[in-house]
Amino acid sequence: MKKLLLSAVLVCAVLLASCVSPLAAGGAGEGAAARQRAVIATEQQRVDALVHGDYAALDRIFADELTYSHTSGVVDTKTSFLRKLTSGQLKYLSLDHSAEQVRLYGDTAILTGLTKVVSVLDGQESRPTVNFLTVYLWRDGAWRLVAWHATRLPDP
Repeated sequence: MKKLLLSAVLVCAVLLASCVSPLAAGGAGEGAAARQRAVIATEQQRVDALVHGDYAALDRIFADELTYSHTSGVVDTKTSFLRKLTSGQLKYLSLDHSAEQVRLYGDTAILTGLTKVVSVLDGQESRPTVNFLTVYLWRDGAWRLVAWHATRLPDP
């Protein structure tokens, strides 16, 4: 039930954001390109912090209301996700993003793409390739991650 509710919330957020014209929301021109680069830079900072265990950086990047949906279907909050990372229960060895696309809707950015993940959860290594959807909000002068949703692709 929780998974269904979360999926519905994410779909509603994307649909709501898509109702705002990207042009009216600052989605055109050099200013938009700079904002798109800033979103990708923030995402790269998040990836680097995950791989290198920089929990202070993750705490800054994650919004307090973060919803983090893993490929397993497990949904974490900011607190529960940071707890898994700091305890060593979950460790990211690498994340290799590709095919990234940023869409801007006012102070909301939707980032999609693919990533090859190497992680260890409870001592078990996993190497999935996933589609991801992230939602960033511009808040307090920085992009903050409010939602991450990943879908595992079939193994080749």
